[in-house]
Amino acid sequence: IDEKFHEILFETSVDDIPWFHSGLEVIRQVALKNALISESESEDFYECLFSTIKIMESNPFHIPSVLCHRDIWKNNLMFTSNPIDCVIIDYQTARYLPLSVDVCMVIFCNTQRDHYEKLTDHYVSTYYSLLSNKLQEFNFDINTIVSRDSLTKSCEHHRDFAMVYSCLIIMLTKVPQEFFHGFEEQDFRNFADGDRYR
Repeated sequence: IDEKFHEILFETSVDDIPWFHSGLEVIRQVALKNALISESESEDFYECLFSTIKIMESNPFHIPSVLCHRDIWKNNLMFTSNPIDCVIIDYQTARYLPLSVDVCMVIFCNTQRDHYEKLTDHYVSTYYSLLSNKLQEFNFDINTIVSRDSLTKSCEHHRDFAMVYSCLIIMLTKVPQEFFHGFEEQDFRNFADGDRYR
């Protein structure tokens, strides 16, 4: 699919979207303020952050590409009275990408640093095991599709993108509710797309 439809499978959700660039600018300003980078390094730093999009799109370990949701968190999961039954909603950022992108997005956008540093390997291993079981139900051998080693390496490759994206999402989802009291739609757009650092 990626080879045949490459022209239409380019990234459309962040490349030229103001909220993404606004968030990257906040990261750059925080790094400058805390003397993590110098003024002369700041432009390269910004470009380095932005280049993580290319990391997301690349697949050096040739693992399968699938429909990746890229926004799996509690507000996009709907449960029935049986907690095992779950429906995933909100597919506006879905894209055909290596499956490790969604694995990383779930881990790094939903856990804190001390948690993911201890448990990332456990989550990747659990994902691999569950995927293997599901594929067996359809008479597929996971070893003919993706090795555990390839998945691990691909997750390590996509980690930087997921971590940068997590920083951008946190800026919007972790703001205290009272901050937005009295905001109209345009006020929120100005906050999301404008100079959030101030």
